[in-house]
Amino acid sequence: MNKLSPILKWAGGKRQLLSHIIPLIPETFDTYYEPFVGAGAVLLDLQPSKGVINDTNIELMNMYTIIKNAPKQLIEILEFFEQQHCKEFYYQIRDLDRNEYQFNKLTDLEKAARTIYLNRTCFNGLYRVNKQGFFNTPMGHNSSIQIVNKKGIMGIHHFLNNSDIKILTGDYTICLSTVTEKDFVFLDPPYYPTNYNSFVRYDVKAFDVEAQIQLKEKCDELTKTGVRFIETNSDCEEVRSLYTDYSIIEVDVRRSINAQVDGRRGKELIICNY
Repeated sequence: MNKLSPILKWAGGKRQLLSHIIPLIPETFDTYYEPFVGAGAVLLDLQPSKGVINDTNIELMNMYTIIKNAPKQLIEILEFFEQQHCKEFYYQIRDLDRNEYQFNKLTDLEKAARTIYLNRTCFNGLYRVNKQGFFNTPMGHNSSIQIVNKKGIMGIHHFLNNSDIKILTGDYTICLSTVTEKDFVFLDPPYYPTNYNSFVRYDVKAFDVEAQIQLKEKCDELTKTGVRFIETNSDCEEVRSLYTDYSIIEVDVRRSINAQVDGRRGKELIICNY
């Protein structure tokens, strides 16, 4: 099994928690479910033979589909973007979604390349949209950033094609509608908002406090049907109170995307029902 890593930098990405999460995952299960897949750090490290991945972010899941089906064409477009990269080109590509007609003319391949390009070149790699659904992160300042990751794209391509991985786009509850007691679920939702500036908007609809409560109720349903799960979330009193009946592990983290240096250190929780 070749070692794989995400090709995107993602708010709340789980690379630094892999040493805590992977040992907790059951050695045997039928299907791996990840309904908030994001950049897929756990998925790519585990590389299950059968899985279902999902996210509400349409552009993100389109990227996975393109990597699976047309990786070489994707790399060609990214190489062109790398040659053209400058401030003017960045904002030209970023602002494509401001014109619905213009954006809809893009092919899925072009949209996938745009997603990767913006992620690699925007400020702190932060995928963020406003209430209108427009990508609004400014250009970053790193002039030596790698835009084209051929090895990473081809590695993920081979994994997705050599395993039985179903790619979905939509609400996490739909993704979990087919889960059985033989399966395993990894939940990495947008974290419980701990202050006014907490980042909960990966797409148009923010994952608010009410959504957090509904997620906990879904976890209760999984537990009642015998489904094993691991969830990661904020270390705050609200989350601890919600999941008081579950096993909770506190871990130290460094949040590389936070714009304020003092806000880059903290703790998070790993929650499981077994």
